[in-house]
Amino acid sequence: MRTKGIILGFFLFISSFVHSASFDFNHSLKAEDRGYFVPIISHSGTLAAVTTTYGVASPNTSFSVSGSSMSAGITVTAPSGFEVSTSSGSGHANSIVVGAAGTINSTTVYVRLKAFTAAGSHSGNIVLSSAGATSVNVPTVSSTVTFTCPTFDRRNNGNGGTCYPGESFSPKVKSGVFSFDNNGSPNLKVVKILLNGNLYQEGTTLYQGSIFFGGYYSGGAANASGTVCFYGTANNDNATPAGNWQFYLGEVGSENTCSYAITSSGTVSALVAGEIGSNQSICSGASAAGLTSVSAASGGTGITYKWQKSTTSSTSGFTDIALATSATYSPGSLTQTTYYQRIATDNAATSVNSNVVTVTVTPPTASAGSALSAICQGETSVAMAGSVGGSATGGTWSGGAGTWSNASNPSTATYTAGASESGSITLTLTTGGSCTPVTATKTITVNAAPTATAGSALSAICQGATSTAMAGSV
Repeated sequence: MRTKGIILGFFLFISSFVHSASFDFNHSLKAEDRGYFVPIISHSGTLAAVTTTYGVASPNTSFSVSGSSMSAGITVTAPSGFEVSTSSGSGHANSIVVGAAGTINSTTVYVRLKAFTAAGSHSGNIVLSSAGATSVNVPTVSSTVTFTCPTFDRRNNGNGGTCYPGESFSPKVKSGVFSFDNNGSPNLKVVKILLNGNLYQEGTTLYQGSIFFGGYYSGGAANASGTVCFYGTANNDNATPAGNWQFYLGEVGSENTCSYAITSSGTVSALVAGEIGSNQSICSGASAAGLTSVSAASGGTGITYKWQKSTTSSTSGFTDIALATSATYSPGSLTQTTYYQRIATDNAATSVNSNVVTVTVTPPTASAGSALSAICQGETSVAMAGSVGGSATGGTWSGGAGTWSNASNPSTATYTAGASESGSITLTLTTGGSCTPVTATKTITVNAAPTATAGSALSAICQGATSTAMAGSV
């Protein structure tokens, strides 16, 4: 018995020691001593600003990335407009993976602007990420893409000039080229073309006329010529009309707009359209403010005006407005968003379009929200869950013989039924603001409040006896 007692006491002593020491013991171990490794992403170096011209990838700038205790490689993701690679001359992409699980030695990451990043300034964070690791941001320095529109030389009719290699649009045949000088841009896609502000061609779809333009601007080295070919029914036929041609050159979504006023003889016109004003928003049925002449057309003789409008978009659907030939124009009342431009024409029959002014018509809107469950007299409904939009600046609930709480909040308003009303009650949400109000309605069913009557008094009875009927009612 003595031996057993000694053994038991020793066991209890050891258990108590282990228990009391376990917290400090576990927390004093380093992560790697417990077999748990935290992935850590590191980087070094500072990126520099880079500059390029549209269509040409910029020079590289670089930094280094490394990792320890990694469970996977490090994903390097470039911000919009940039691309990355582990090689200075190839392999650039929006996102790359550096290394693999384990230790990732310091690796150089090359960063540059993409060839067809939109003209302008670009910056953002390069994100370094990996499973289990805290992501790291590497900021880029504001970098610039420049674009200079080709300088228009003249329109050449006929089969002369050079087109983009292999370009063919049978059964149409090449009938001329637009020639440009002093431009170092590379070959660029012709994304779309406008004539006097109206969509002329987009991709391979022709919206007006019979002249079809090729899909590329064939550029060249600095001071070399470039061309855009056009195609018609026969050589030396179907010359493009005079007017203000706008070419959208580059990649879809990052194209550059280049405008050229071309005379009927195919040379550059000095005619400038001037500017009109101004964009505005009105209620449906209201009259728009008069459209003004911010600056008059210039550069030609015998300049006349005509106004056009469109309810389609700012680049298509324009039609002439009858008798609108002044420098200014009053649109009158409108019930839908409408776009306006002013066309200036000179004695050489060259027409150029102004900027486009948008009159936005925004009617108020109201929604009553979901259906309501029935309530009893004196009870309160759930929130109305209504909403207003468009030009509405608010909304107010009304209706019923009961009372409202937060009636001026379309969403959270509640209705408490009156003590005497019952049946189907119509509730109305009315918009607020400067525009003519609109309403939305829904109904709520109000049931009569429950009642109970105990009936007449009961006569006394003996133990074990049965009373008369209660004669109560509900």
